[in-house]
Amino acid sequence: MAFTRETVEQVSAQRSEPSWLREARLQAWEAFERIPMPDSQRDEDWRRTDISQLDLAAFARTRNGANAPELSGPETLPKGVVFNSLERAVRDCPDLVREHLEPAAGKFMALNAALWSGGAFVYVPPDVTVELPLQATYGAESAATSSAAPALFPRTLIVVDRGGSLTFVDHFGADSAAVASTLSSAHTHIVVRDGARLQYVSLQERDERTWHFSTERAVIGRDARVDVVIAALGGGLSKSYVETVLAGPGTEANIVGLVLTDGRQHVDHQTLQEHRAPHTTSNLLLKSAVKGHSQSIFAGLVRMPKEAQQSDAFQEARALLLSEHAKADAIPKLEIIANDVRCTHAGAIGQVDEEQKFYLMSRGIPEREAERLIVTGFFEPALERIPVEAIRESTRRALAARLGTIHHG
Repeated sequence: MAFTRETVEQVSAQRSEPSWLREARLQAWEAFERIPMPDSQRDEDWRRTDISQLDLAAFARTRNGANAPELSGPETLPKGVVFNSLERAVRDCPDLVREHLEPAAGKFMALNAALWSGGAFVYVPPDVTVELPLQATYGAESAATSSAAPALFPRTLIVVDRGGSLTFVDHFGADSAAVASTLSSAHTHIVVRDGARLQYVSLQERDERTWHFSTERAVIGRDARVDVVIAALGGGLSKSYVETVLAGPGTEANIVGLVLTDGRQHVDHQTLQEHRAPHTTSNLLLKSAVKGHSQSIFAGLVRMPKEAQQSDAFQEARALLLSEHAKADAIPKLEIIANDVRCTHAGAIGQVDEEQKFYLMSRGIPEREAERLIVTGFFEPALERIPVEAIRESTRRALAARLGTIHHG
């Protein structure tokens, strides 16, 4: 195997990390070794996603473990806001990092927790608003330390304190075209405290030879609101866990997902809307458009324990099949213990409306352009749910650019 316990110790030693972080890495490594590789024949979460062809021994950390993002935002931040690399945050505000360093859960999250390098850290103090979006961009990476293909382990930690407000974007761009394959294992942990607000966007445009695994988890306090946008446009095989934990009364979580695939891309989203307090609200809308032999999978769980009385949850998943070989699955799941709640879901999978296409073509619009307009219109209701105009427009542009590369015919 390309990764060993010694690799973990080297990562920690290279950064002169404190003992608590070294121990956390080693505990995560032990979990990684203990947890078996996901099996589509055995594991329900992976039943529709087969990674039996993934050989972890074929990958190695990039040169010097490099996976540093480009951090961008306003030149001047409000007083008390911290925005820098996670490595620097370990030195500058270790208590915050240590408090929110999650234990490993799952094979790839454990691997990330053991070997993460590069990543972003944001802290917004109480009652402070960051007016302009902050962004971490992961682009092409250097080669691996050996002939092995590169492995990337970005990690993001966001803490928005009481009454604070922030918009943050994680952008996972294409990797180097010089490699045959890349492993990308990313993790984002979000803490939004009482009365705070966060708009978070994850835009995944990895190269189609990339195995991309990610977890985005938000823990939301009383009367706080989180808007999450997950756009999956790239990657050869992508598997994402998107989890919102509504931990206090009055919490609101809104999740918007957009998937656009072609060729043999495979995109799998597992979502969790977990209501742990009364009077909480969550809404999820996932839109997928798939072409070629590609596949989009959505499995969403709404969990309502007895503490979640008088809460509302909604799921909607809709897929548009753009070729006869494309596939889409939508599996909503409800786990309801509370007896005074409202939980609903809706789903639909269909093809392009031929009457719509004929109408456009009869007015002189070429078939390819007609289909592009129909797909654009299909995504528009999801785009309109994105609360920040700048993020809405950037996501719209990313979809348009991706549509321009989709193969037709």
